[in-house]
Amino acid sequence: MTRPDDVTRALVPLPEPFDPPALILNGRQDSLTGYADMFPLQASFPRGTFAILDRAGHALPFEQRALFGALVDEWRDRVEAEERVSPSTPAAGGG
Repeated sequence: MTRPDDVTRALVPLPEPFDPPALILNGRQDSLTGYADMFPLQASFPRGTFAILDRAGHALPFEQRALFGALVDEWRDRVEAEERVSPSTPAAGGG
């Protein structure tokens, strides 16, 4: 299915790389955004996981629940591990 021109969005890389762990998921059968739209963003997310889920469209959290959940859990683990190594805010009291 092709997308109407008024729905198509040109995605461009970010001006600065996003360094924290990132997760970018697309459904291969997504007729609204399209899975190839994420390809220009890869350089902007040096620690990003990019996944195209087959048998999923725009509602991929429901269409591929187990795979979606596993990828989100893995991303959350990476975020939590990074927070343990380098907390973003100093402890109260500042010592």
